[in-house]
Amino acid sequence: MWIEKSNRWLGLNSIIGNSMRLFLILVGIWAACFAFPHLSVADESIPDDDDLGLDLDQIGVANDEEFRLLRGNFYYSYISGDYYRTLYYLDKWQTLKGEYTETEAEAEVIRAATLLSLGLVNDAELVFYRIARKGASASGDSWFLLAQRLFMVGQYERAELSARNALIARPQLSRQNEHELRYILVSSIASQYRIKATFEYLDQMFDDNIWTTYARYNTLIAMIDTGYKSAEIEAMIENIEYFSPKTEEGRAVRDRALLNAGIYASELEKNSLASSYFQKISLTSPFSAPALLHYGWNLVAEQRLEKAIQPWRILQKLYDPYNPDVIESFLTIPRTLERFDAISESLVGYQNAETMLKSMVNETELLMDENEIRLWIDQWENENAMEDWGWGRQSLSDMPDAKLSQVAQALISSDEFYNNLERLHDLKKMKDQVSGVLQDLESWSNILVERQSYLQGLNGEEKIDAYQARQYEIIKQSLGIQQRLYDEDENIFAYATDAEKANIDNLQNVVGYINFLRKVATPTRDLVPYIERWRRVRGVQLWDIYMKQPQREWNTTKNNMVLRSEVDTLFVQLENTKTSLEWADSSWEGFPERVTELREKYQRLLGLISDTEEKQSRDLVYITRDYLGALSERFRVYLGQTQLSIARIYDDALQKQLSETEKEAK
Repeated sequence: MWIEKSNRWLGLNSIIGNSMRLFLILVGIWAACFAFPHLSVADESIPDDDDLGLDLDQIGVANDEEFRLLRGNFYYSYISGDYYRTLYYLDKWQTLKGEYTETEAEAEVIRAATLLSLGLVNDAELVFYRIARKGASASGDSWFLLAQRLFMVGQYERAELSARNALIARPQLSRQNEHELRYILVSSIASQYRIKATFEYLDQMFDDNIWTTYARYNTLIAMIDTGYKSAEIEAMIENIEYFSPKTEEGRAVRDRALLNAGIYASELEKNSLASSYFQKISLTSPFSAPALLHYGWNLVAEQRLEKAIQPWRILQKLYDPYNPDVIESFLTIPRTLERFDAISESLVGYQNAETMLKSMVNETELLMDENEIRLWIDQWENENAMEDWGWGRQSLSDMPDAKLSQVAQALISSDEFYNNLERLHDLKKMKDQVSGVLQDLESWSNILVERQSYLQGLNGEEKIDAYQARQYEIIKQSLGIQQRLYDEDENIFAYATDAEKANIDNLQNVVGYINFLRKVATPTRDLVPYIERWRRVRGVQLWDIYMKQPQREWNTTKNNMVLRSEVDTLFVQLENTKTSLEWADSSWEGFPERVTELREKYQRLLGLISDTEEKQSRDLVYITRDYLGALSERFRVYLGQTQLSIARIYDDALQKQLSETEKEAK
């Protein structure tokens, strides 16, 4: 009734890559084993740091920036509906703070609201009591969030207390939450049937706000339930009618209020007033069907029999025959016709109703088959397969467009059926997730055997020792090159190429030949040109070497530095690979047993969920069959009444004919 709204890796690819990948896989398995338990039905574990993208354990000094970071993450997680993460950030925040403060008191208020969001009402109440005992002071928005959750779960007295705390809290309540808070406060008071107390807060709300309309409606319902003064109820109806926002939502609340007011006025035999309320309800409203039905009955009460048929005709024209209000109108029309002696029209109405009711009885009994009902429910579940479970789901679609949906309209709209349907959906999603975890564990188990066998067949230690010996040789060679560079600096013509050195040697060998020619020289042989040519060639050669020396020295030194860096990097990589191989070997200890233990745990959990799901599915089938059975029985009663009425009309006609025949005979 209430409206609630890095290192570079070089070479050694095989042994290094495989070993490190294996190590990373092992770390991933270890982390996954801690992440899986959050799928448990009753588990309230908090996500690991690795899942959050933020290493909170490394924060360090408790300064204002860190508090703001944690507080922002905390509020964002709460507002976005990620309640496990909300509790995680809250614990980190309070651990960093290290003492109970007003800021932490505010967070405790939202902890209670978060627990309520998870359906843990008892745990939330314990937190709520602890807050009250400590005399905590929190912001108005925090108390608002708690009042909102308490109101949604029907804790109206506590919702009222939280709402009152929100109004007097410092920091003050945000302006955008003020009207919804007052709606919660008014509705919580109204639910306790303290009508006069609601008027004080209604007067403080803007008349044309939708939350004010909701608050007035809930107050109206409380006034009707307590038999409040009729004049006060009529005044409340006028306020709702006049001030309701001219939106689809506002019109729906207005029509709902008019419907309840009309029914109440009819019960008080204020038929004229009731008719005026019913007439104001639009024909496109969700409340049009019951309004048309009750409007007809109200006209009958006013003895306006001919006019009473019109709203029922409209009802049958606009709505499906299986609509509960339409079903009731099947017999009301011919009975009303019969009351003002329209016997022929009444007989036709009864006959039409008989044909319709026979068809509906047959269809209803066919739909009572268990397989038909399960198929209907499975079709709905398939259409909602992408929706998450629990608080994570956004919205579930309506029942599929099938004959059973048409027949069971009143059942589908009932809270009992929809709540059971939601639970079945949640159980199916839980089952799917746990089955996925078991598949992952099976994959990890297979990888475990495969990787362990692969690692054992690698002979990793021997290969690493061989690579390490080779590494030492490379280092020695690198050091030898460095020494040669030092020796090169002592040469006059350093960093000459082999060709240049060969040319210098050749020029040096020419000196001997020139000296020999001097000894055997004749007066007619002039050796000076040869000596000058030798000197020029030697000078050009040495000058070229001298000019190229700085660039060659820089290039050689740079390449040697790069080589040393690569050698050093390769050495570090080799050491890391050796360490990773040692860790991979040690990580196998107890790991297969842990995987086996987890598999057994989730197999038990899967069995529990499967049993619960099957029971929930059977309950839904039984609820549906019981409804269809009761509906079929209702149709049979209507059918029997219709057939009796037809028989009575024929009997009356026959008796009248016999009476007239007797009179003529006399």
